[in-house]
Amino acid sequence: MKRTNLAKKLTAMAMTGVMVMSMGMTAFAADGITGIDVKKTVTTDGNTYAPNTTFTFTIAEGEADTVSGKTVYAGVAGGLTMSEGIEFTADSNADTAAEYIKSGAITVNAGKFTTPGIYHYVVSEDAGTYEGITYDTKTYDL
Repeated sequence: MKRTNLAKKLTAMAMTGVMVMSMGMTAFAADGITGIDVKKTVTTDGNTYAPNTTFTFTIAEGEADTVSGKTVYAGVAGGLTMSEGIEFTADSNADTAAEYIKSGAITVNAGKFTTPGIYHYVVSEDAGTYEGITYDTKTYDL
């Protein structure tokens, strides 16, 4: 009889320990996305230096939708930002090229999102005034 009571007490203590641990332990989420790389390619005739200009972009909140059975939320104001444009600099000491590629980054402001999920944004290149440049007029879903 004593062994049965001891076994019950040990089982009860173990279960209590499991319950306490499950209520008191912190859950950790996977690392989130903090930035999105953006590349800008300028194509020339191969005999021209890179333009001395900065390309800027607008990020707008897209609309909510359902894609492949998954809910896509409308973009959150301030959720994505691109504070700086992508800067090209002419360098007369460098070789001329047919293509110049520079990178920039869109910053993800995680504090603006209250619900985990997929969000829709629309990215477009701002029209510039640099002579001889044809600016991209397409919009891109992000």
